[in-house]
Amino acid sequence: MSQTVAQVAKSLGFTGALPNGATAITKNGNGSYTITVGGEDKVYNADGSVFTSDAPVDDNASVPAGNGTVAGGGSDNNSSIFGASVNGGYSYNIDPAILGGAAMNLDAILQLGQQVPYGLGGQFTQGALNQNALEFMNSLGFNFDFSNILAATSGSAAGDTVGGSTVAGGTTGGAAAPGSTTIQDENGESLTVDELAEEEGYKKSAKSGFYKKGGKYYKYDLSQKEFVEATERESQKAKEADDKVAKEKQKAKAVNERKAGTIAADIFDAIDGAGTNDSKLSEAVKSITKDNVIEAFDKWIDKGYEKEFGNEGGLIASIQDDVSGDDQDEYENHIADALYDRAIDLDLVEEAEEFRSDIESIRLTKGRGSSKDKALNEKFNEFVELIKEKEAELAED
Repeated sequence: MSQTVAQVAKSLGFTGALPNGATAITKNGNGSYTITVGGEDKVYNADGSVFTSDAPVDDNASVPAGNGTVAGGGSDNNSSIFGASVNGGYSYNIDPAILGGAAMNLDAILQLGQQVPYGLGGQFTQGALNQNALEFMNSLGFNFDFSNILAATSGSAAGDTVGGSTVAGGTTGGAAAPGSTTIQDENGESLTVDELAEEEGYKKSAKSGFYKKGGKYYKYDLSQKEFVEATERESQKAKEADDKVAKEKQKAKAVNERKAGTIAADIFDAIDGAGTNDSKLSEAVKSITKDNVIEAFDKWIDKGYEKEFGNEGGLIASIQDDVSGDDQDEYENHIADALYDRAIDLDLVEEAEEFRSDIESIRLTKGRGSSKDKALNEKFNEFVELIKEKEAELAED
């Protein structure tokens, strides 16, 4: 859950209006506020006026001095992280995905340690526990220097690098910025990390905060203000998340294809031969959704149903040959809605709106009859192909 600059400012007691383009704010020990605008730090009073050396000092601006700097300018390594930092109004950012993963890893490490002989188990799991402690800190994302905690946990000396985090100087590193985090691009425009990733050709991973490009995984480093390559371990976790989503999509695709096959068969049975089984046709058409509509069009052709009716116009043309009037409009509208929703999911917004508008225009200008049916059928088939092309394009990525 990431706080906006405005939310952080309010929690720190800043009452003035934030300058346009503000990307960060911290409270200083003298009661002033340092605000980052366009990569430059400027100092302001609480009311938003520019800070001067003559400005009144707020004696309560910081917590008792210590070695670790916390967000807001106060320093207190003796206070509770979850008590003083949160209750004191300091900014924090918890990534549920990273926190959950760190918790599961900790449980697995402890379970494994219990199965290793005493003594050896402690040595075996020590390094893993140290790394896991770092992951917890990164997942909580508090804006404070936890170098002392790292040193006490891992025994690392100042200047050592542990899991992508520099011990000296309090540089946290390591953690990926959530995709919803607002940043500024090189032109000074505000946008989210997800939006910047899309602009620069990165594909969003199923794992929060990670992106894929050229077969490698990356994350956005707020301190460096750029995408940096993920560690081997982070890349593996991101790949596992992507593989899981891919398997789920394959399962869903198989289910939708089976459903589409049933729908196509039921429509064929309803309109084949003399007369029409209206109730069966209606039930079959209304079973079409955005998840199976493309598959239903494909199954109609794959099973050779269109040839049974002496035409190669596809699903819509076959329905048009058997029904007319209000029933035809109802069936066409239902299928059009399913196609529209499928297109919206693929971000084909303009194309979807144009498709819907074209259908209404054809009905108004051509009335009823074979010319209208032919024009509508062509429009449906064109839109189906457009959606299939977009899905093929995304699949290649």
